[in-house]
This record gives sequence, structure tokens and C-alpha cells, in this order.
Amino acid sequence: MKANLLIKQKKLLRAWPIGLLIFALSLGWPSFGQETMPTDTVPDTLHQRIHNLFEDLALGRAESAFDTLLRGSPLEDRSNDVQRLAERAQQLKDTYGAYQSHERITSKKVGSDVAVVKYLYKCADSPVVWYFTFYRPSTSEAWNVISVRFDTDLELLAL
Repeated sequence: MKANLLIKQKKLLRAWPIGLLIFALSLGWPSFGQETMPTDTVPDTLHQRIHNLFEDLALGRAESAFDTLLRGSPLEDRSNDVQRLAERAQQLKDTYGAYQSHERITSKKVGSDVAVVKYLYKCADSPVVWYFTFYRPSTSEAWNVISVRFDTDLELLAL
């Protein structure tokens, strides 16, 4: 009887570390060697700028919409590229139907001075995916658009 008790105690002692490990993992114990980074949020002012762009596009004011969005940006000086983008955006209604609404898909800060934002621009017949990249130079508090584009590759949203 005493021998049986000793065997059970030894089995219990061997199982104890495994049980502790399972318990710790269930609590979400952080991995060793990995730092946890605070979650950075994209400033609301950037989302407001995108909202204003979409509202202006819906009203047929593509050129002024891009002029406002790109004010102070390095892209502002690339007038031919901006003009082509405005023309393509103006054609969205003819191609995909009237603007209905928009929805933020992803919004992420990369480091402290880059923000990458993706929106779904919902038209009557099909949605359009818009991609925006903002950069805040260390010498300024202003966020500049350094990239803006749109496409209809909806499958890429699932990746």
C-alpha cells in the first residue's frame, strides 16, 4: 500500500510541470525573447481626410478632392500623375455605379511616422479598394500622403 502511494506521488510530481505549462499558456503567457509592442492607432485626422476625399468624389469634384488630399505632399508636384488619378477616379461612377458609402478595412501605423490605410469604396455595382500611405517627417507634425491608389482586386483583401 505504501509503495502504491509512493508511485502515485512520483507520477503526480512528473505531471506537475506539464500542468503548470499548460496553465501558463492558457493565460496567454508572453513568449520569451519577444517584446510586446504597444498598439499604435492612426490619427483620426487622416481618416477624416480620406472621408472628405470620398465625399468630394461622390459630388463629382475629383480634381479638387485630390488637390485637398495632397496639399503639402511630395505628390502635389506630380501634376500629370495626379491628373490621371483624378480622371480615373471620376470614371468610377460610370464603371461601378453611384457611390453608396465607404468602410475602413485596415488601418495600421508602421513605426511612429508611417500610416497605411485601406478603405472599401462601395459603389452600386461593385466595391473599389483604396490604399493610402501617409508619412510624417521628423521635422514636421503634418502627415503627408506619399502613396494613393485604387483597384478592384477584392481577392487580395482575404490574404
